[in-house]
Amino acid sequence: EFAKYVLAESAADNPDGDPKMKNAGPELLESGAKGVPVAGRSPYDGRGRHNRRKAYEMMSCYQGLLDYSLETGRRDLVEAAVKTAEDIVRNELFITGSGASYEHWFGGAERQVRAYPHVQETCVTITWMRLCEKLLAMTGEARWGDEFERTFHNAYLASLSPAGDRFTAYTPLTGARSGGRRHCHMRANCCDANGPRGFVSFLEPMMTTRADGAVRLNWYASALTDLFEIDTPYPRTGFVYLRYLGTEARRFRLEPRLPAWCKEVKATMNGAPSLSVSLFRSRDFP
Repeated sequence: EFAKYVLAESAADNPDGDPKMKNAGPELLESGAKGVPVAGRSPYDGRGRHNRRKAYEMMSCYQGLLDYSLETGRRDLVEAAVKTAEDIVRNELFITGSGASYEHWFGGAERQVRAYPHVQETCVTITWMRLCEKLLAMTGEARWGDEFERTFHNAYLASLSPAGDRFTAYTPLTGARSGGRRHCHMRANCCDANGPRGFVSFLEPMMTTRADGAVRLNWYASALTDLFEIDTPYPRTGFVYLRYLGTEARRFRLEPRLPAWCKEVKATMNGAPSLSVSLFRSRDFP
């Protein structure tokens, strides 16, 4: 009921909104369904801000819409989130897989070569990864795994300090990384607090089991899972070695994600060519 109330409050005819502002609600569902670009969703609010283009908060709300759709079965919520994410990929993301300036969407894909200030906030980077993780789980489409991987290996890891003890707030394509301001008089900020979520979003869905019993390997890194020991120098090379850890024979379909950049793949089992590996691939964005 509370989620239903929140969704209603986000509509254009928000009855509790500021009467001085036209269309007080962020219109997440309406704008997403119509395919309105994220950088064009915010009218001037009279105070110099464009709050409906706020990247971190917007994507968090779409994660909420996806969770709400799991409870209600409403496909329109999923479609709105997918269309919004597609627009972010086409028009907002830098080559490193993150974006935004001053934490707002601004058509960054075509402006990334310019000297915009405060770009690629780490909170934006991590929230985009978490949205991709959710979309991959709900749609089963490998393209969201590709987007997650691009962001993780570039924008996200670049925001981590060499000592691994903190995250920068902004990671521009040129120049120097910069730390965030202290919040609430503490020696901490939102990017330091959000930073570890990126590793959680990488590790938890690394290997998942689908409803039909298929086991999907979504991304690649040396790790131990319940089923496999994985050994790989990926992305330095494309070789991935998996050793089954089960004590009994078990039949299942293994579905490693084939990255969009990979044009050729060879699978072997115990040194012999294997036909029992089924790859799931990306499709182009519309």
